[in-house]
Amino acid sequence: TYITLDTLKEQNPGDEFTLVCGGDQIANFRRWRRYKHILLRYGIAVFPREGFDLEAEKASLLEENPKYKVTLVDAPLVTVSSTEIREGLLEGRDMSHILM
Repeated sequence: TYITLDTLKEQNPGDEFTLVCGGDQIANFRRWRRYKHILLRYGIAVFPREGFDLEAEKASLLEENPKYKVTLVDAPLVTVSSTEIREGLLEGRDMSHILM
């Protein structure tokens, strides 16, 4: 992910990039390769996911480094996962009803 973001930034130096992810990802973000680089240079915008305390996760990250860019997106809770969408598409099902 950090390589993709760095490449995009290199190709588009005047643009700003932010990683968009679901709340399930912020809980494990410290396991991502070069997560500190991502948080400092690009930041993350986190959409709510059921079962995750995003405020606590954000606070924990900012306690580690207050310069991290972490934005919690105020949006309706979406209960559909990307895994569910991928599996449905692989099975040949029409998934357009759950895509935004």
